[in-house]
Amino acid sequence: MLALMLHVAALAGATAGIGEAPAASGRLTPDMERERSLQLFAATLFESAREDPDFGYSRAWVDLDSDGQPEAIVRASSGAYCGRAGCTLFVLKREPTGLRQVSRTTITNPPVMVLSTSTNGWRDLSVLVRGGGVVAHHAKLAFDGRTYPSNPSVPPTRELADAPEGEILISDESPRLPLP
Repeated sequence: MLALMLHVAALAGATAGIGEAPAASGRLTPDMERERSLQLFAATLFESAREDPDFGYSRAWVDLDSDGQPEAIVRASSGAYCGRAGCTLFVLKREPTGLRQVSRTTITNPPVMVLSTSTNGWRDLSVLVRGGGVVAHHAKLAFDGRTYPSNPSVPPTRELADAPEGEILISDESPRLPLP
């Protein structure tokens, strides 16, 4: 993982500003820098999907740990990152050296939501679980102090009795981005 972060950080330094309209000062805006770092991370993370013409991913930014900096929520939408029961969801944190993968959760379906509750200082997430013989339900993903659960259909993930209340981050209508 450290090698991936260093590789992405080196790419970011080498390509900063390419293909982007700089701010009036000639520098990238924070939003542009954030998107550039995500594009570079996605290109490396999803390298195995490069030849898949149907591959794409959706993303949202939200501050999960209340540090004032948004984390990236990234959901693959085809290819080797999806199966009958859903696709893989990643939570990425920005650090001075680049993005760091906080979690990788398989078999997720939209809507991906951020809830108003928190566990161990990070906001709880919710995903829809369905397919593969599972009765469709919303699952609460709680941060354990290091990561979010890797599979929303087994403990410690908790099935929510009612539709969750929160902000939808990724829906079926979210734009699918291609690899850069």
